[in-house]
Amino acid sequence: MSFIGPVSIKYKLILMIMLTTITALMISGIGFVIIDQNTTKKTMVERLNTLSRVIADRSTAAITFNDPLAATQMVSALKLETSVLAACTYTSSDELFAFYNSSETIHCPDEIQQEGVLFDENQLYLTRTILLNDKNIGTLHIIASLKEIKLRLQWFSLIAITLIIFTSIAAFYLSNLLQKNITNRLIKLSDTTEYISNNADYSQQLPYDTEDEIGALYRSFSKMIEQIHSREVARDVAEKSLRANEYNLSITLDSIGDAVIATDAAGNVTRMNAVAEQLTGWTIAEAKGRDVKNIFSIYDAHSRERIPNPVEKVLATGEIVYLSNHTTLTSKEGAEYHIAECGRARSIIQAGVNPVPAR
Repeated sequence: MSFIGPVSIKYKLILMIMLTTITALMISGIGFVIIDQNTTKKTMVERLNTLSRVIADRSTAAITFNDPLAATQMVSALKLETSVLAACTYTSSDELFAFYNSSETIHCPDEIQQEGVLFDENQLYLTRTILLNDKNIGTLHIIASLKEIKLRLQWFSLIAITLIIFTSIAAFYLSNLLQKNITNRLIKLSDTTEYISNNADYSQQLPYDTEDEIGALYRSFSKMIEQIHSREVARDVAEKSLRANEYNLSITLDSIGDAVIATDAAGNVTRMNAVAEQLTGWTIAEAKGRDVKNIFSIYDAHSRERIPNPVEKVLATGEIVYLSNHTTLTSKEGAEYHIAECGRARSIIQAGVNPVPAR
């Protein structure tokens, strides 16, 4: 129901129920009125057909003996039928023989319609042949008003509209009451989701609800949150363990008497102990993330030629690299230290760093 716009599901449910109720009532009301109109017209036609047959049968003698007064008395009997506006008797030559009218404004037609029933907007026209021994001796024409049917239409339409209004009011209150069984549970889910999103508290659980679709949604949501919570707990445990290992590693490195420089797989410095900081002249804050070649600068003590950095070979081959005994380390400030030791590939594979001991 996107055409409704950004309104709450509460009002969407109420609107859906109201639209369904009103539509059903309107269809029922219109159908009821149409059926009533058709039934009323059919009843009226049957009644007038019966009356016309009786009048036609009783008018045969008057027409045969040319007695217009008797024929007039026959058609005047239709004044008891309130819907009849006029009744006209014609001879076989279509001349007006007798008539009755409820008002001087109603006149018999000059031309007689074919036998049968004809409706227009306001009146009914019924024509019946008057027979004597199966011989046409005249025609009876009746004009009836449809005012009664129209009044009945108005009355039943008013009843239908009244019923729709009062039933819609009742439906509104009932839908407003019953929708809470759905919306309150969805609001609970929405509030819980918002709370978890704002507070990152995955310990929240929704109560097991009914076995309907919302209950299934509750259970699926609770299961998902439980899995996330379990991962959060596992992650917290792993982070605590990692921090503990980092702390222990830091203590271990700082307690080693040799200088230790650790790098990542790209050869960038990740860790240095205090001895390495003293020998290289670089603090860990300055050296971290820099290429180890710029930190660990070594030369041949005799030839003064720069020695290829052993970390590159360790990273490339994974083998242990030994330094010659006449290797000199030049610090950041230009101080020189005689060193010897090696880079160990095993530490790279197991720890993901390159220890570069320097002594």
